[in-house]
Amino acid sequence: MNIIKDYFCYFRANFVELEDGTIRRLLPNNLSQRTAVAKLLLTREKQHGNTTLMSTKKVYRHLRNGDYVLVNRQPTLHRPSIQAHMARVLPGEKTLRLHYAQCKSYNADFDGDEMNIHLPQNELTRAEAAELMITYQHFLVSKDGTPLTGLIQDHVVAGTALTMRDRFFEKSDYQQLVYNAIGSHSRRKICLLPPCIWKPKQLWTGKQIISTVLLYIQPADEASLNLDSKSKLSMKSWPSKPNATNIDLMADTDVIIRHGHLLSGLIDKAHCGATLASVVHCYYELYGKRCAADLITAFSKLFTLFLQYYRGFTLGIEDVLLLSPGVSHRRRLINECRTQAGQKALQKTFSLSENSNEEILIDEFAKAFCSKTFDERISKEMDINYKTSIDEYQNQIIKQCMSHLFKQFPDNNLQFLIQSGAKGSSVNAMQMSCLLGQQELEGKRPPMMPSGRTLPSFRPYEYSPRSGGFVDGSFLSGIRPQEYFFHCMAGREGLIDTAVKTARIGYLQRCLMKHLEGLVVNYDLTVRDSDGSVIQFQYGEDGLAVEKCTYLKEAYYPFLIANQSTILRENEYSRIVDMCGSTKEKPIIKTLKKIRAWRKKTRDLVDDENNLNDSIYLKISDETKIRMTPFINYSRFFDLHTLTNSLKSKDINEARSIMVQTWRNLSDDKRQQYNHGVVKFYSPVTQNYLPASNLGAITERLDDLIRNYITTHGKLDQTNMDKRIFEKMIHFKSLKSCIDPGESVGILAAQSIGEPSTQMTLNTFHFAGRGEMNVTLGVPRLRELLMVASQKVKTPTMEVPILHSSSSLRKAKRLQRRWSRLLFSQVLKNLSIHEKLSLKLNDHKRTYKIEFYFDEKYGKKQLNEIIRSFEIYFIPRLCRSINKKRKELTTSGLLRSAQIRDKITINDSNNKDEQQELVEKDDDDDDDDEDDEQINGEANTAKEKANRNDEKEYDDDDNNNNNNEENETDDEEAIQDNQDEDDQTNTSKITIKEDVIDDDDDDDDDDVPALDISKEEMNNDDEQEVPDNEENNNDEPPSKKAKKINTKTTHMDNMTYNERFGNVCKHADYIRDYIADLENNLWCRLTIIFPATQPRIDLETLIHSEASRTSITSIVGIQNCFITENKEYRSKIKTDSNDIEYILSTEGENINALMTYYQIFDLRRIYTNNIHRMAQIFGIEAANRTLIREINRVFGAYGIEVDYRHLSLLADYMTYEGVYKPCNRLGLRTNASPLQKITFETSTTYLREALLYGEHEELKSPSSRLVTGRMVQCGTGAFDILTKLSS
Repeated sequence: MNIIKDYFCYFRANFVELEDGTIRRLLPNNLSQRTAVAKLLLTREKQHGNTTLMSTKKVYRHLRNGDYVLVNRQPTLHRPSIQAHMARVLPGEKTLRLHYAQCKSYNADFDGDEMNIHLPQNELTRAEAAELMITYQHFLVSKDGTPLTGLIQDHVVAGTALTMRDRFFEKSDYQQLVYNAIGSHSRRKICLLPPCIWKPKQLWTGKQIISTVLLYIQPADEASLNLDSKSKLSMKSWPSKPNATNIDLMADTDVIIRHGHLLSGLIDKAHCGATLASVVHCYYELYGKRCAADLITAFSKLFTLFLQYYRGFTLGIEDVLLLSPGVSHRRRLINECRTQAGQKALQKTFSLSENSNEEILIDEFAKAFCSKTFDERISKEMDINYKTSIDEYQNQIIKQCMSHLFKQFPDNNLQFLIQSGAKGSSVNAMQMSCLLGQQELEGKRPPMMPSGRTLPSFRPYEYSPRSGGFVDGSFLSGIRPQEYFFHCMAGREGLIDTAVKTARIGYLQRCLMKHLEGLVVNYDLTVRDSDGSVIQFQYGEDGLAVEKCTYLKEAYYPFLIANQSTILRENEYSRIVDMCGSTKEKPIIKTLKKIRAWRKKTRDLVDDENNLNDSIYLKISDETKIRMTPFINYSRFFDLHTLTNSLKSKDINEARSIMVQTWRNLSDDKRQQYNHGVVKFYSPVTQNYLPASNLGAITERLDDLIRNYITTHGKLDQTNMDKRIFEKMIHFKSLKSCIDPGESVGILAAQSIGEPSTQMTLNTFHFAGRGEMNVTLGVPRLRELLMVASQKVKTPTMEVPILHSSSSLRKAKRLQRRWSRLLFSQVLKNLSIHEKLSLKLNDHKRTYKIEFYFDEKYGKKQLNEIIRSFEIYFIPRLCRSINKKRKELTTSGLLRSAQIRDKITINDSNNKDEQQELVEKDDDDDDDDEDDEQINGEANTAKEKANRNDEKEYDDDDNNNNNNEENETDDEEAIQDNQDEDDQTNTSKITIKEDVIDDDDDDDDDDVPALDISKEEMNNDDEQEVPDNEENNNDEPPSKKAKKINTKTTHMDNMTYNERFGNVCKHADYIRDYIADLENNLWCRLTIIFPATQPRIDLETLIHSEASRTSITSIVGIQNCFITENKEYRSKIKTDSNDIEYILSTEGENINALMTYYQIFDLRRIYTNNIHRMAQIFGIEAANRTLIREINRVFGAYGIEVDYRHLSLLADYMTYEGVYKPCNRLGLRTNASPLQKITFETSTTYLREALLYGEHEELKSPSSRLVTGRMVQCGTGAFDILTKLSS
């Protein structure tokens, strides 16, 4: 007995609990006491009066071999982070040991990781651990159904080396390796294979060892595996002569297994690692979870022994060394890169000629660096040009170095590691042998200091790639201190990013968990919340479990056919037919046939678009979505909008209930009318037959896959398999793949979104190939979508397909030019400011003559519009800025003297200016706390001004001779607005006629010469000239040029000009003079006079800042437009490669403005990433789809795949109440369980509300049941087992 065991025995007992609950301690050294207690173990104590059932004593013992334990590593990000293992106790050891294959599940490594072990205390827990939580139950991850368990590192190296073609073993070695792999747990005799070489001596290949293991592990009565696949090692990796033939046959990259024998191919990471459709995964699918676990165990033992005794593996310096040609090529290319790459990049950025010398380049660089737009525009452009310029050289360096390595694959062990997938990537090899490459911070090159240097050791405005963070040294050649510094900067950013990201994602995942915790699959296969509200009628819209339906995808059908006898086991199939009943299958098959016929008919209707009028086309807009009931037909004709407006409450839900009531009150005859024109349809099979208990009840999508495969493959891959059997097999597989009732799908969905987001970075990316289009990605976008559900998206975008006609594309291009925002800073070529200080008796004043020169590249008509816009729109804004600046300077504490202050007079009459400045300031300030505000539900809608006009039109009197084509195509005017400031209440707006930015349209306008009319002649003898910010001194000032043609002006021109001049001067009393070049519209001059007693204003800065904020052409909400090819459309339409669809993408969003252009765009397919807008315009179902698509885009940017079922469940949960609700504490308000709300956040608030309103707790949600110590009603807690008691 355990108790009598010696003190030193590790599994001794410590305590005994008696029937009445008292615990007796067993002393380790007192043998007599232990013996006494042991003898009394089976005796019954004296019966207590109050207990009727017989109770037993419990012995508390230590852990033993074979006990099941729960192992957990934190952070517990997903379900496989807690698994059950069978313990093996190692006396004297102080550490935990874990099989390599499980490391990926726990995300564990062996550098000091700590793990928790939980010991199950009763039989029920032990049974659940052994059956549900054991490691091989978690072979696949529920995120996307891919394997999680697989061999890593050394095992992959050994597997690749073992199965190479030149690996042979003698009999003793063959038997030793096989026995080591499978002998330790042999269940039956091991069947050895005959040698592949008989003479001069018998030899076996490494592939035969693998075949022996494969045949032994599979169940004895099952058919063997057939598989055609590829290994990870590609053909290109193998060295070959230029004119060699049949390299693919020699390269051994095709893995072919026939009847369990490995005939060709290598067992590398693609087949023994955690990879989809690997040999191990195939065993899991065909023979069950236990066989896959045994195969991994056998492989790991085999590969360990092979590496220890037969192969060995090491990395040396010779694996990274280069031959002398490689070194010389590298040196030459690096020298070229240092001298030319930066020069090319700057020439491209500033559009300079190729023979520009160093001084010009540095001068341009310095000018650009000091300009206001450097951070916004120029630095981005420069980074892109540097990247393309450097990449050219970097690719050449890598190509030359890798082809001149001292050792080539397969002798080069570093390359062997990388190519087989054991460890490392080609970037690691490149950094060791070739160069480190460009170092980046937040997706940009290292920033410059105000001195124009990146580090003090570089010259100011040095443009060599090295000064911008390009490291041309490798780890082999060593790197310089400056390069080391840049390298450390990039490394530090990665560490900080990881630390910050962990907290953000942890909170995001907790929010999702608390919201989705009660979502469970019920026995009717619906997904319901803990209060019984239906979220989905079928989980994931098809009722299949993510981990079970991997092989139901079309790509794996050939594998299923090759192993048909194993999958479609006759005894199992007949048992299921007995349970489900074969008779039930017949009506299902009939229904499926009817649905196919009906869908074909409606699809033909859709294809024949010529016969369709608009009404039918609306009904049959998409080939499979034509299921329309008479009520839906009725609701299309019901004017819900008018009814809502007529109600007092203006509540759309009230209007909807009225509509439903009206329908119910209709007579049968009236209802029959709405049946006309409705295509007769059949409900999906799964609506009437539960997929889990009816063979053949499959979704239409799966049925389509079966049909397509049968029609395209004819005789089904040359196997004479009957089509009926194939169909039967897929139906059988689909039935077995149904989700189990009781599954906590909500928790799984939360984990499947939270866990992969740890692989994402925090910063914003730019979409490559979309110009300057800025898109929020990564964790911030995920928070915006799920946690905040914000009304105002940080980077809104909009997409709309252009109709398939050349005229539509032409009109769209014109619209794109007009809608792209054009700022004054972009058209202003030069600015010249002359300052004069006149000190006359009692009249001290400062006079500024400001000359604006516009870019000649715009046509005459456009320049005319620009100048008019300048007068009507830019000058008032400039005046407001000046007023604000003057007020700031006068009211500052610097002006203490009362005498000076008395002399200063400021035009304070216009209080509206101040209000507008406040409005501007409000709108300009980037709201850093917007994210938190929105999380707290205080999204400030007051900022959304109501006084935004979508379009304001302006008739151009000067140009009446527009092109006929323009008049014919577009009558709309381009729209003028500035998004940063919403201050259009008292300034007049200008909108420019449609083709302002159309260079090919230079009409000969009437020549209107310039006029020089000043408010007052200023001829002061005492003037003293102070030259200030003079950027550009032309030989002949504009005023003289204007006077030359003064004589030509007519009376009519004088009137026109006087009006314009008056309009400019009325904006402020300090504007004394305004002259414009009415002939060419290339320049204008503004004269401003201030009292000299007033502090001096830096006008140049003010003008530049206003010019960079004021737009000439724009439309509310849209900053930029791009026309790109729609790649998704190209992939759908595989037939005609010339059929290209273009889409208009915009940065910013204004759907209302697009709605008028129904002749250019396909408005039914308009799309924006603002989910609230999609819900407003197209309804909540469209918002649901948009949400799924947006989450997919966020993950897709990092190459992460999350199964559609998780995303659709989350989207359904966030929209099932009819509104798009966030997963934060505001979204939890509608939850029925007070305890669930109290255990999330702001407990006191929710507790107070629950008490005040008398909320009732049903104890159904997981949180409430855990709080009260009950079993949660999911998984094995979803049902009870009743025992039949005898009478």
